[in-house]
Amino acid sequence: MSIRPFRAVAALGLAVCALPAQAEVFINEIHYDNAGSDSGERVELVATAGEDLSTYRVVLYNGSSSSSAAVAYDDDRAPSGSTVNCGGNVRIAVIAYPSNGLQNGAFDGLALLNGAGQVVQFLSYEGTIRAGSGVASGRTSQNLPVSESDSTAAGTSMQLGGSGATLANFAWQSSRTQTFGACNANQSFVAPPPPPPPPLTGYYSRVNTSSASQLRCSLHATIKGHTAYPYSSSSTDTWDVLEIADEDPANTARILDVYRNRSYAKVSARAGTGTGITYNREHVWPNSLGFGSQTGNLGLPYAPYTDTHMLYLSDTAYNSDRGNKPYANCPASSGCGERATEVNNGTGGGTGLYPGNSNWVKGPDGNAGSFEVFNARKGDVARAILYMAIRYEGGTHPTTGQSEPDLELTDDRSKIVITSSSPAYMGLMSTLLQWHQFDPPNAAERIRNEAIFEFQGNRNPFIDHPEWATPALFTSAKPASCALR
Repeated sequence: MSIRPFRAVAALGLAVCALPAQAEVFINEIHYDNAGSDSGERVELVATAGEDLSTYRVVLYNGSSSSSAAVAYDDDRAPSGSTVNCGGNVRIAVIAYPSNGLQNGAFDGLALLNGAGQVVQFLSYEGTIRAGSGVASGRTSQNLPVSESDSTAAGTSMQLGGSGATLANFAWQSSRTQTFGACNANQSFVAPPPPPPPPLTGYYSRVNTSSASQLRCSLHATIKGHTAYPYSSSSTDTWDVLEIADEDPANTARILDVYRNRSYAKVSARAGTGTGITYNREHVWPNSLGFGSQTGNLGLPYAPYTDTHMLYLSDTAYNSDRGNKPYANCPASSGCGERATEVNNGTGGGTGLYPGNSNWVKGPDGNAGSFEVFNARKGDVARAILYMAIRYEGGTHPTTGQSEPDLELTDDRSKIVITSSSPAYMGLMSTLLQWHQFDPPNAAERIRNEAIFEFQGNRNPFIDHPEWATPALFTSAKPASCALR
């Protein structure tokens, strides 16, 4: 691959090339067990942007009776906290518990809730648990890689260490002298870069929301006609775009894949280049379902095949497992197999419980199979599919004149077949809309949208305006005339 176009690289700047960290609140230090009578049991929270922590709560879970149905047994609100300089200014709050207030032993955990009552983190120690009640009900924990015991010295704690601005930059350290309310050992914070700019003010100015059909046609008019890059080329191609868009926030020389949540070295770990576990490019809308060729009828890069809003970097083996199966919920009880994730960027890890932090798959390939994406990326994948159904409505590219397919969503598996004809179908629509609601756009997805916009010149509207994705939109008929605003 050669040097990327100056316009795209210059416009991306730090907001994309560095994939900036965003302000976060997370659990930073824990002590729950020690020799003799337990004492000094505490949980520390840190706010990297210094916000008041008094709206946050910590709910404790006991999974000793059943790790698959852990029970909530305590709920405490955090104090507002104090500003502390640990390389950069952060706010730290400590929740103190009475002696033996935190459960000891295997399969216990704690959930961190924000002011809206949403679960920010669900951690466990001495074994992965699944919450059977309370605010985290149905969720699977991220098990800490360190623990304490009845031989741990009093006055110590487990702490995050490292340097950075976000949870992904830190790692848990085994028990050492406690630092509750102060800077952890071997931990320093740096101020996060500013967030990426909001969507261009006028980009959606012609969108007509008066009806589902008018919204559909005006969205299509807004996002069509993007610049299509070659799939593979000695000039700028989809590898170049994706290795910026899917960059690992913790290391700019690496990427994070969409299914395994694994960090790979850029370029050298590509399939066909690297050895061992590699990554390749995943068409989340399988290219066999409507656009099987890298080039179109005029010999130009085929827009749907090379569209990086829909392409993701993926673990090669997991990509093969997905094949061209529809996206659908795939419970273990129906015979679906688990494809575990790795812990990176504050998510992933844990196995054995459905859905947990894992992907789930059931064959055969094609419309009789199913692939369920792990929770933290459900919405990302769903919105990529929703985008495709609006971007590609048949006809021709308005600039090049090259033909484009008509792509449609459906819940009817019999319509999801290998074809080069239009309309071509993908689904399952109802599941994708559920995933869209379950996992709303986050900062990382918005940064990705911005990066691709700088190359292709179009945006995924369902990242910028999640409220536009409804069943009515995707089942609406083409209006007699499209009334742009």
